[in-house]
Amino acid sequence: MEQSTIPDRFSARFFAAFIGFILFASLFFGLSALISAKLIRVGDQLFPGYFLLKSGINKPDCERNPNIDQEVQRLKETQQKEQQNDPFGLSSTPPSDEALRRSVMASTELCQNKWLLYERTQENRSFALDVVIQVEGFFSWLTKLSMTAPKTLMLLFLFLGSFGAGLGHYHLALRPIRYRRDQRLADGSLVLANLLLVISTFAHRHVEQLAGSADLFYFNFWLAGFVVLLLLSIVQFMRPHQHLPRGGSLGHAFLSIPIYAYMTFLAFIYFMGVIWVETGAPFYAGPAIRIRAIDELSHLFLNVAVFGWIGMLLMQSKLPVLIFSLIRRLQLPTPLFASLVLIIFAVPTAYSGASGIFIIAAGALLYRELRKAGATASFALATTAMSGSTGVVLHPCLLVVIIAFLNREVTTDQLFSNGIYVFLLSNVFFLFYAWLLNDRTPQQRQVVVKADTATPVHRELLALIPYALITMAVVAFFRIVLDRQFDEHSAALIGGFTVLGIVLYDHRRGGFWRSMYAATMDTARHAGALLMLMVLSLCLSGVVQYGAFMEHILPGGITSPWAAMAIIMPLLVLVAMMVDPYGAVILVSTSFAPWALASGLNAVHFWLVVLTAFELGYLLPPIMLNHLLTRHVVGDNAVREANAEKLPLFSPKGRFLLPILVMGSTMILVSFGPLLLHGH
Repeated sequence: MEQSTIPDRFSARFFAAFIGFILFASLFFGLSALISAKLIRVGDQLFPGYFLLKSGINKPDCERNPNIDQEVQRLKETQQKEQQNDPFGLSSTPPSDEALRRSVMASTELCQNKWLLYERTQENRSFALDVVIQVEGFFSWLTKLSMTAPKTLMLLFLFLGSFGAGLGHYHLALRPIRYRRDQRLADGSLVLANLLLVISTFAHRHVEQLAGSADLFYFNFWLAGFVVLLLLSIVQFMRPHQHLPRGGSLGHAFLSIPIYAYMTFLAFIYFMGVIWVETGAPFYAGPAIRIRAIDELSHLFLNVAVFGWIGMLLMQSKLPVLIFSLIRRLQLPTPLFASLVLIIFAVPTAYSGASGIFIIAAGALLYRELRKAGATASFALATTAMSGSTGVVLHPCLLVVIIAFLNREVTTDQLFSNGIYVFLLSNVFFLFYAWLLNDRTPQQRQVVVKADTATPVHRELLALIPYALITMAVVAFFRIVLDRQFDEHSAALIGGFTVLGIVLYDHRRGGFWRSMYAATMDTARHAGALLMLMVLSLCLSGVVQYGAFMEHILPGGITSPWAAMAIIMPLLVLVAMMVDPYGAVILVSTSFAPWALASGLNAVHFWLVVLTAFELGYLLPPIMLNHLLTRHVVGDNAVREANAEKLPLFSPKGRFLLPILVMGSTMILVSFGPLLLHGH
């Protein structure tokens, strides 16, 4: 892995501390909700009637033992006066003395019950109860705060991460910046893109203000964030990087423009160009409206940062080195070694929710270990790029949960139970093509993974015991103490505290804060760049929805599942080539799914095809998201090394071949295999 240059200035340390605070706060808010719920249950068990005791019942202001006859007489006189003062005779006939007596007695009984309840609560008051109430009240307050905190934390991380990515030119682009011309064009494009986003956000805020919106906090937040990014891009543009050489082609310079800038331009061409032609007025607020849809998915996008942080922290520990050292002892050929690693890594992919998130979190680790295992740079890059692609159909992938939530025709159980076959199929294809394209010189073809036998195997196994104990302790604490099991909803929370414990154990003799600093800075840069791309990708999917393009592309009257699959399969891949997974799911649910089901496709079959098409699309041009993320985390030097390799099949760009063959073959078989077997 190309080591990133981590500045050690005070400003950099302060930046990392603030980013770390945001990430840890997201974990702490999740923990506080569990603690609050547990304290309520404990309080109810220790102090019967805890909710009443907690509410602090006030002393009743009614007479506990009144004179019944006097009360009846008082009520009777009151009603007689009301009847005498009624000139229009609208008052009803006063009730009888017996009815008044029953009413007074019922009121007296109710008052006595209030006094009994008050006295009982006062008798049960104790110092221990007051402590529980105070502690539980604090965590309840944190829980209420956590209802809105993810949105604020996500926005803070989005703009701070984007700021860090922009400062070091980490934004995702088709080509890295290598020449001064690349830098000038990339920074100039960001000036224009951020200016357009500021204009759109200001227009959206102005519309809401005219509509009488009382809460403009988040509108101001978005506006301030884009203004800061605009100022940064202006400074970057006005200050050329003198260390970069002159030269380079104009085509390479255009490919160095960040992808989110291109997405911004496309969105504005539609909202301020096409809509202007159609309606006679530009829709300036359109992009900002689409971008702000992220507010409703803030916890998902915040998890992108948290999972990235978990992966970066894990790389600061010794655990991955120990695990891969044990795997290398199996003396497996490189293709079989890579296949085994992908099967193992499918589990964290399923919990992280998307292959791109997994690559950000663990791509550098996987590439490094594949190179240690004897893989060529091209093969290692190809394997890393598709490392998370096979796990998105496994339990408990959050993407599948979102699909089931948006589409009532399928359930998570149906998708997960059938997704296992897709997972097995893709891994079989990978092993087949990896063995077939184990592209090495004839002398290297029989080389197997070399294990380091200097350390006895039993010592390596013993070294894993502390990590296992830390993991079991954290999981057991959440399961037994907080009644929370490890699943797709708690993976970020439990995984975060587990990895923090592992890093603390590894650096118990020093270096903990240095490791935290390095992992947090890398997370800010990589995850910040990915999040900005996902935000603008969501905006681009809005263009497709506003324009109703699918209504013009998808033909009506299709009743053959074969014809429907042949039409929709390439369109799904095309969507994945342009839009991030969360935005793509929303787009497919609204535009593709109704047409596919009306054309005779089975709902479960269709959505498994969608998930497979997504992973294929992320490996294809023009964006090749998973390849871009791989280059992003392993460094440009690894790509240069792969391009310099002289191999029969993988040179010079053959590293794209293996993932496309694997997921393309899986795509075709998943799409048409069930139709061939069952006809639907």
